[in-house]
Amino acid sequence: MKIKYFLILFLILFLVSFLFSFSSFAESPDEFFQQAKKIEKKDVIKAIYFYSEAIRFSDDSWKKRARCFVKRGILYYDLKDYRKSILDLKAAIDLDDENMDAHKYAAKCLYYLDKLNVAMQELERASEIDPRDGEIDFIKGRILLIICRKATVDLQPNILNSSLEAFTKAISNKRKYFEAYYYRALANAVGGFHEESLKDIKKAIKINKKYVPAWFELGKVHLVNKHDMKAFTAFEKCIKLDETFFPALDKLLKIAYQRKFTDKIKKYLKIALEHYPVNPFFRYLNKIYSVVPGDSLPEMPKKKIVSNRHEKKKEVKPESTWLEIEEYEAEVDVQEDDVRLEMTVSPGLERNSYENTNQRDPNLKKKEPDVVVPHEEAVKPEKEQDTFGSNNWY
Repeated sequence: MKIKYFLILFLILFLVSFLFSFSSFAESPDEFFQQAKKIEKKDVIKAIYFYSEAIRFSDDSWKKRARCFVKRGILYYDLKDYRKSILDLKAAIDLDDENMDAHKYAAKCLYYLDKLNVAMQELERASEIDPRDGEIDFIKGRILLIICRKATVDLQPNILNSSLEAFTKAISNKRKYFEAYYYRALANAVGGFHEESLKDIKKAIKINKKYVPAWFELGKVHLVNKHDMKAFTAFEKCIKLDETFFPALDKLLKIAYQRKFTDKIKKYLKIALEHYPVNPFFRYLNKIYSVVPGDSLPEMPKKKIVSNRHEKKKEVKPESTWLEIEEYEAEVDVQEDDVRLEMTVSPGLERNSYENTNQRDPNLKKKEPDVVVPHEEAVKPEKEQDTFGSNNWY
Protein backbone atom coordinates (compact mmCIF):
# COMPACT_ATOMS: atom_id res chain seq x y z
CA MET A 1 0.00 0.00 0.00
CA LYS A 2 2.83 2.36 0.96
CA ILE A 3 4.71 1.52 -2.22
CA LYS A 4 1.64 2.34 -4.28
CA TYR A 5 1.21 5.62 -2.42
CA PHE A 6 4.85 6.62 -3.02
CA LEU A 7 4.59 5.74 -6.72
CA ILE A 8 1.54 7.96 -7.17
CA LEU A 9 3.23 10.81 -5.28
CA PHE A 10 6.37 10.40 -7.40
CA LEU A 11 4.35 10.56 -10.64
CA ILE A 12 2.52 13.69 -9.48
CA LEU A 13 5.76 15.44 -8.58
CA PHE A 14 7.33 14.40 -11.88
CA LEU A 15 4.40 15.77 -13.89
CA VAL A 16 4.38 19.04 -11.94
CA SER A 17 8.12 19.55 -12.43
CA PHE A 18 7.84 18.69 -16.14
CA LEU A 19 4.97 21.12 -16.71
CA PHE A 20 6.79 23.82 -14.79
CA SER A 21 9.97 23.38 -16.81
CA PHE A 22 8.00 23.35 -20.08
CA SER A 23 6.08 26.49 -19.20
CA SER A 24 9.28 28.28 -18.19
CA PHE A 25 10.84 27.27 -21.53
CA ALA A 26 7.78 28.32 -23.51
CA GLU A 27 7.77 31.78 -21.97
CA SER A 28 11.53 32.42 -22.22
CA PRO A 29 12.35 34.72 -25.16
CA ASP A 30 16.05 33.77 -24.96
CA GLU A 31 15.19 30.11 -25.48
CA PHE A 32 13.01 30.92 -28.49
CA PHE A 33 15.75 33.16 -29.88
CA GLN A 34 18.35 30.39 -29.62
CA GLN A 35 15.99 27.86 -31.23
CA ALA A 36 15.38 30.23 -34.14
CA LYS A 37 19.11 30.81 -34.71
CA LYS A 38 19.76 27.06 -34.81
CA ILE A 39 17.23 26.28 -37.53
CA GLU A 40 16.95 29.50 -39.58
CA LYS A 41 19.13 28.07 -42.37
CA LYS A 42 17.28 24.74 -42.43
CA ASP A 43 13.65 25.71 -41.84
CA VAL A 44 12.71 29.34 -42.44
CA ILE A 45 9.06 28.92 -41.45
CA LYS A 46 9.89 27.44 -38.06
CA ALA A 47 12.57 30.08 -37.49
CA ILE A 48 10.03 32.81 -38.16
CA TYR A 49 7.69 31.14 -35.67
CA PHE A 50 10.37 31.02 -32.92
CA TYR A 51 11.35 34.66 -33.52
CA SER A 52 7.66 35.58 -33.33
CA GLU A 53 7.32 33.76 -30.01
CA ALA A 54 10.44 35.47 -28.67
CA ILE A 55 8.90 38.83 -29.56
CA ARG A 56 5.54 37.84 -28.08
CA PHE A 57 7.02 36.80 -24.71
CA SER A 58 9.28 39.87 -24.39
CA ASP A 59 9.02 43.62 -23.99
CA ASP A 60 11.20 46.58 -24.95
CA SER A 61 13.48 46.00 -21.97
CA TRP A 62 14.77 42.75 -23.50
CA LYS A 63 18.14 43.47 -25.12
CA LYS A 64 17.67 41.05 -28.04
CA ARG A 65 14.23 42.31 -29.05
CA ALA A 66 15.56 44.60 -31.82
CA ARG A 67 17.77 41.78 -33.13
CA CYS A 68 14.71 39.51 -33.20
CA PHE A 69 12.85 41.96 -35.40
CA VAL A 70 15.89 42.29 -37.70
CA LYS A 71 16.36 38.51 -37.96
CA ARG A 72 12.72 37.90 -38.75
CA GLY A 73 12.69 40.84 -41.17
CA ILE A 74 15.64 39.38 -43.08
CA LEU A 75 13.90 36.00 -43.29
CA TYR A 76 10.81 37.69 -44.73
CA TYR A 77 13.08 39.53 -47.18
CA ASP A 78 14.63 36.24 -48.29
CA LEU A 79 11.09 34.96 -48.92
CA LYS A 80 10.43 38.15 -50.94
CA ASP A 81 7.65 39.22 -48.58
CA TYR A 82 8.87 42.81 -48.56
CA ARG A 83 5.89 44.35 -46.75
CA LYS A 84 6.18 42.10 -43.70
CA SER A 85 9.93 42.57 -43.79
CA ILE A 86 9.75 46.36 -43.81
CA LEU A 87 7.41 46.39 -40.81
CA ASP A 88 9.81 44.26 -38.78
CA LEU A 89 12.78 46.39 -39.79
CA LYS A 90 10.93 49.58 -38.85
CA ALA A 91 10.19 48.08 -35.43
CA ALA A 92 13.90 47.25 -35.04
CA ILE A 93 14.95 50.78 -36.01
CA ASP A 94 12.52 52.25 -33.48
CA LEU A 95 14.20 50.13 -30.79
CA ASP A 96 17.80 50.55 -31.99
CA ASP A 97 18.61 53.23 -34.54
CA GLU A 98 22.27 52.13 -34.61
CA ASN A 99 21.47 48.74 -36.15
CA MET A 100 23.10 48.92 -39.59
CA ASP A 101 21.49 45.74 -40.92
CA ALA A 102 18.02 47.10 -40.13
CA HIS A 103 18.66 50.25 -42.19
CA LYS A 104 20.33 48.36 -45.05
CA TYR A 105 17.64 45.72 -45.41
CA ALA A 106 14.95 48.39 -45.04
CA ALA A 107 16.54 50.12 -48.05
CA LYS A 108 16.55 46.86 -50.00
CA CYS A 109 12.86 46.29 -49.26
CA LEU A 110 11.99 49.88 -50.18
CA TYR A 111 13.90 49.40 -53.43
CA TYR A 112 11.61 46.54 -54.40
CA LEU A 113 8.55 48.44 -53.18
CA ASP A 114 9.58 51.26 -55.57
CA LYS A 115 10.15 53.78 -52.75
CA LEU A 116 13.51 54.98 -54.00
CA ASN A 117 13.74 58.29 -52.15
CA VAL A 118 13.07 56.68 -48.78
CA ALA A 119 15.47 53.86 -49.67
CA MET A 120 18.25 56.40 -50.28
CA GLN A 121 17.60 57.94 -46.86
CA GLU A 122 17.98 54.55 -45.20
CA LEU A 123 21.18 53.89 -47.13
CA GLU A 124 22.65 57.20 -45.98
CA ARG A 125 21.92 56.26 -42.37
CA ALA A 126 23.41 52.78 -42.85
CA SER A 127 26.51 54.34 -44.42
CA GLU A 128 26.95 56.61 -41.39
CA ILE A 129 26.96 53.56 -39.12
CA ASP A 130 29.28 51.45 -41.31
CA PRO A 131 30.95 53.40 -44.15
CA ARG A 132 32.96 50.32 -45.25
CA ASP A 133 30.02 48.11 -46.18
CA GLY A 134 30.33 47.67 -49.96
CA GLU A 135 26.75 46.47 -50.43
CA ILE A 136 25.39 49.84 -49.25
CA ASP A 137 27.23 51.63 -52.06
CA PHE A 138 26.21 48.93 -54.53
CA ILE A 139 22.50 49.50 -53.78
CA LYS A 140 23.04 53.27 -53.98
CA GLY A 141 24.57 52.86 -57.43
CA ARG A 142 21.64 50.79 -58.67
CA ILE A 143 19.06 53.28 -57.40
CA LEU A 144 20.94 56.23 -58.90
CA LEU A 145 21.17 54.39 -62.23
CA ILE A 146 17.38 54.03 -62.27
CA ILE A 147 16.88 57.67 -61.32
CA CYS A 148 19.33 58.68 -64.07
CA ARG A 149 17.26 56.91 -66.73
CA LYS A 150 14.11 58.67 -65.55
CA ALA A 151 15.72 62.12 -65.17
CA THR A 152 15.77 64.94 -67.68
CA VAL A 153 18.73 65.23 -70.06
CA ASP A 154 20.36 68.10 -68.17
CA LEU A 155 20.36 66.16 -64.87
CA GLN A 156 21.49 62.81 -66.24
CA PRO A 157 25.29 63.41 -66.33
CA ASN A 158 25.61 64.33 -62.63
CA ILE A 159 23.37 61.48 -61.49
CA LEU A 160 25.23 59.02 -63.71
CA ASN A 161 28.58 60.14 -62.26
CA SER A 162 27.22 59.63 -58.74
CA SER A 163 26.11 56.13 -59.72
CA LEU A 164 29.55 55.29 -61.15
CA GLU A 165 31.23 56.61 -58.00
CA ALA A 166 28.98 54.44 -55.83
CA PHE A 167 29.84 51.29 -57.79
CA THR A 168 33.56 52.16 -57.69
CA LYS A 169 33.39 52.63 -53.91
CA ALA A 170 31.56 49.31 -53.55
CA ILE A 171 34.34 47.57 -55.49
CA SER A 172 37.04 49.22 -53.34
CA ASN A 173 35.27 48.08 -50.14
CA LYS A 174 34.61 44.53 -51.30
CA ARG A 175 37.07 42.55 -53.35
CA LYS A 176 35.85 40.43 -56.26
CA TYR A 177 32.46 42.15 -56.26
CA PHE A 178 31.42 40.85 -59.69
CA GLU A 179 27.89 42.25 -59.42
CA ALA A 180 29.26 45.76 -58.83
CA TYR A 181 31.52 45.40 -61.89
CA TYR A 182 28.52 44.27 -63.93
CA TYR A 183 26.32 47.19 -62.91
CA ARG A 184 29.16 49.67 -63.37
CA ALA A 185 29.40 48.28 -66.90
CA LEU A 186 25.70 49.06 -67.38
CA ALA A 187 26.22 52.59 -66.08
CA ASN A 188 29.19 53.12 -68.40
CA ALA A 189 27.11 51.87 -71.34
CA VAL A 190 24.35 54.36 -70.48
CA GLY A 191 26.95 57.14 -70.63
CA GLY A 192 28.30 55.85 -73.93
CA PHE A 193 31.63 54.72 -72.41
CA HIS A 194 31.72 51.38 -74.22
CA GLU A 195 35.41 50.57 -73.74
CA GLU A 196 35.11 50.97 -69.96
CA SER A 197 31.87 48.99 -70.04
CA LEU A 198 33.53 46.11 -71.88
CA LYS A 199 36.43 46.05 -69.37
CA ASP A 200 34.04 45.83 -66.41
CA ILE A 201 32.01 43.04 -68.04
CA LYS A 202 35.16 41.02 -68.62
CA LYS A 203 36.22 41.59 -64.99
CA ALA A 204 32.83 40.36 -63.77
CA ILE A 205 33.16 37.22 -65.92
CA LYS A 206 36.74 36.65 -64.76
CA ILE A 207 35.59 36.69 -61.12
CA ASN A 208 32.50 34.57 -61.73
CA LYS A 209 32.48 32.62 -64.98
CA LYS A 210 28.93 31.40 -64.30
CA TYR A 211 27.39 34.87 -64.05
CA VAL A 212 24.82 34.74 -66.86
CA PRO A 213 23.89 38.47 -66.95
CA ALA A 214 27.52 39.43 -67.67
CA TRP A 215 27.77 36.95 -70.57
CA PHE A 216 24.54 38.32 -72.00
CA GLU A 217 25.74 41.92 -71.70
CA LEU A 218 29.01 40.93 -73.37
CA GLY A 219 27.01 39.60 -76.30
CA LYS A 220 25.05 42.85 -76.55
CA VAL A 221 28.27 44.89 -76.60
CA HIS A 222 29.61 42.72 -79.44
CA LEU A 223 26.36 43.31 -81.34
CA VAL A 224 26.78 47.08 -80.93
CA ASN A 225 30.28 46.75 -82.36
CA LYS A 226 28.89 44.58 -85.21
CA HIS A 227 30.79 41.46 -84.12
CA ASP A 228 27.90 39.08 -84.63
CA MET A 229 29.83 35.83 -84.23
CA LYS A 230 31.45 36.94 -80.95
CA ALA A 231 27.98 37.94 -79.77
CA PHE A 232 26.61 34.56 -80.83
CA THR A 233 29.32 32.78 -78.81
CA ALA A 234 28.51 34.85 -75.70
CA PHE A 235 24.79 34.10 -76.02
CA GLU A 236 25.57 30.40 -76.44
CA LYS A 237 27.48 30.55 -73.16
CA CYS A 238 24.36 31.93 -71.49
CA ILE A 239 22.31 28.95 -72.65
CA LYS A 240 24.96 26.47 -71.50
CA LEU A 241 24.67 27.98 -68.02
CA ASP A 242 20.89 28.45 -68.07
CA GLU A 243 18.90 27.09 -71.00
CA THR A 244 15.70 28.75 -69.75
CA PHE A 245 17.20 32.25 -70.16
CA PHE A 246 14.81 33.79 -72.69
CA PRO A 247 16.79 36.90 -73.81
CA ALA A 248 19.74 34.77 -74.95
CA LEU A 249 17.48 32.27 -76.74
CA ASP A 250 15.74 35.14 -78.52
CA LYS A 251 19.03 36.73 -79.64
CA LEU A 252 20.54 33.42 -80.73
CA LEU A 253 17.59 32.50 -82.93
CA LYS A 254 17.37 35.96 -84.48
CA ILE A 255 21.06 35.95 -85.41
CA ALA A 256 20.83 32.36 -86.65
CA TYR A 257 17.75 33.20 -88.74
CA GLN A 258 19.44 36.25 -90.25
CA ARG A 259 22.65 34.31 -91.04
CA LYS A 260 20.73 31.17 -92.10
CA PHE A 261 22.46 28.88 -89.60
CA THR A 262 20.03 25.99 -90.04
CA ASP A 263 21.77 23.61 -87.62
CA LYS A 264 21.90 26.26 -84.90
CA ILE A 265 18.26 27.18 -85.46
CA LYS A 266 17.17 23.56 -85.04
CA LYS A 267 19.34 23.11 -81.94
CA TYR A 268 18.17 26.18 -80.04
CA LEU A 269 14.61 26.24 -81.36
CA LYS A 270 14.00 22.85 -79.76
CA ILE A 271 15.17 24.24 -76.40
CA ALA A 272 13.18 27.44 -76.89
CA LEU A 273 9.92 25.64 -77.64
CA GLU A 274 10.41 23.35 -74.67
CA HIS A 275 10.37 26.31 -72.29
CA TYR A 276 8.37 28.92 -74.28
CA PRO A 277 5.99 26.95 -76.53
CA VAL A 278 3.56 29.82 -77.20
CA ASN A 279 6.11 32.46 -78.13
CA PRO A 280 5.05 33.91 -81.52
CA PHE A 281 8.56 34.20 -82.98
CA PHE A 282 9.57 30.69 -81.94
CA ARG A 283 6.34 29.28 -83.36
CA TYR A 284 6.93 31.13 -86.63
CA LEU A 285 10.40 29.57 -86.97
CA ASN A 286 8.94 26.15 -86.18
CA LYS A 287 6.53 26.49 -89.13
CA ILE A 288 9.53 27.00 -91.40
CA TYR A 289 11.94 24.41 -89.98
CA SER A 290 9.49 21.88 -88.41
CA VAL A 291 11.70 21.17 -85.42
CA VAL A 292 8.80 20.14 -83.16
CA PRO A 293 5.56 18.57 -84.45
CA GLY A 294 2.79 21.16 -84.40
CA ASP A 295 0.37 18.72 -82.77
CA SER A 296 2.55 18.47 -79.68
CA LEU A 297 2.54 22.23 -79.08
CA PRO A 298 -0.23 23.96 -77.08
CA GLU A 299 -2.73 26.23 -78.77
CA MET A 300 -1.77 29.86 -79.15
CA PRO A 301 -3.71 32.11 -76.75
CA LYS A 302 -6.35 34.27 -78.39
CA LYS A 303 -5.73 37.98 -78.42
CA LYS A 304 -8.01 39.90 -76.10
CA ILE A 305 -9.42 43.18 -77.35
CA VAL A 306 -9.64 45.61 -74.44
CA SER A 307 -11.59 48.83 -74.78
CA ASN A 308 -10.10 51.82 -72.98
CA ARG A 309 -13.18 53.98 -73.42
CA HIS A 310 -14.55 53.55 -69.90
CA GLU A 311 -11.28 53.14 -68.06
CA LYS A 312 -10.55 55.73 -65.41
CA LYS A 313 -7.14 57.28 -65.16
CA LYS A 314 -5.23 56.08 -62.14
CA GLU A 315 -4.33 58.74 -59.63
CA VAL A 316 -0.60 59.16 -59.15
CA LYS A 317 0.12 59.03 -55.45
CA PRO A 318 3.31 60.39 -53.89
CA GLU A 319 5.79 57.99 -52.36
CA SER A 320 4.63 56.68 -49.02
CA THR A 321 6.71 57.36 -45.95
CA TRP A 322 7.28 55.36 -42.82
CA LEU A 323 4.23 57.02 -41.25
CA GLU A 324 1.87 55.68 -43.90
CA ILE A 325 2.80 52.05 -43.25
CA GLU A 326 0.26 50.38 -41.02
CA GLU A 327 1.21 49.63 -37.43
CA TYR A 328 2.92 46.30 -36.88
CA GLU A 329 1.16 43.78 -34.67
CA ALA A 330 3.73 41.82 -32.67
CA GLU A 331 1.50 38.81 -32.02
CA VAL A 332 1.19 37.22 -35.43
CA ASP A 333 0.28 33.62 -36.11
CA VAL A 334 2.83 32.48 -38.65
CA GLN A 335 1.40 30.10 -41.22
CA GLU A 336 3.14 28.59 -44.19
CA ASP A 337 0.35 29.70 -46.52
CA ASP A 338 0.96 33.33 -45.55
CA VAL A 339 4.53 33.28 -46.82
CA ARG A 340 5.08 33.79 -50.53
CA LEU A 341 7.57 31.27 -51.86
CA GLU A 342 8.07 32.51 -55.42
CA MET A 343 11.84 32.53 -54.92
CA THR A 344 12.92 33.30 -58.48
CA VAL A 345 10.46 36.06 -59.36
CA SER A 346 10.77 39.61 -58.13
CA PRO A 347 7.98 42.23 -58.19
CA GLY A 348 7.30 43.98 -61.49
CA LEU A 349 10.24 46.29 -61.66
CA GLU A 350 12.17 47.46 -64.67
CA ARG A 351 15.47 47.10 -62.83
CA ASN A 352 16.45 43.48 -63.27
CA SER A 353 19.77 41.84 -64.00
CA TYR A 354 19.35 42.23 -67.75
CA GLU A 355 18.68 45.95 -68.12
CA ASN A 356 18.70 47.42 -71.61
CA THR A 357 21.74 49.67 -71.65
CA ASN A 358 20.76 51.32 -74.92
CA GLN A 359 17.63 53.06 -73.66
CA ARG A 360 17.41 56.70 -72.61
CA ASP A 361 21.01 57.41 -73.61
CA PRO A 362 21.37 60.84 -75.26
CA ASN A 363 25.10 60.29 -75.93
CA LEU A 364 24.83 56.82 -77.41
CA LYS A 365 25.35 56.99 -81.17
CA LYS A 366 25.74 53.31 -81.94
CA LYS A 367 22.71 51.17 -81.31
CA GLU A 368 22.37 47.45 -81.26
CA PRO A 369 21.26 46.29 -84.73
CA ASP A 370 17.78 44.78 -84.75
CA VAL A 371 17.25 41.58 -86.66
CA VAL A 372 14.11 41.94 -88.75
CA VAL A 373 11.83 38.94 -88.80
CA PRO A 374 8.53 38.70 -90.69
CA HIS A 375 6.49 38.33 -87.55
CA GLU A 376 5.44 40.39 -84.55
CA GLU A 377 8.09 40.95 -81.90
CA ALA A 378 8.35 38.20 -79.33
CA VAL A 379 7.09 39.07 -75.88
CA LYS A 380 9.70 38.79 -73.15
CA PRO A 381 8.60 36.74 -70.14
CA GLU A 382 8.65 38.45 -66.78
CA LYS A 383 11.64 36.79 -65.18
CA GLU A 384 13.80 38.84 -62.90
CA GLN A 385 16.65 38.02 -60.57
CA ASP A 386 17.53 39.45 -57.24
CA THR A 387 21.22 40.33 -57.31
CA PHE A 388 21.64 41.80 -53.83
CA GLY A 389 24.29 39.40 -52.66
CA SER A 390 22.49 36.36 -54.02
CA ASN A 391 24.15 33.17 -55.24
CA ASN A 392 21.67 32.52 -58.03
CA TRP A 393 24.34 32.19 -60.69
CA TYR A 394 26.92 30.11 -58.87
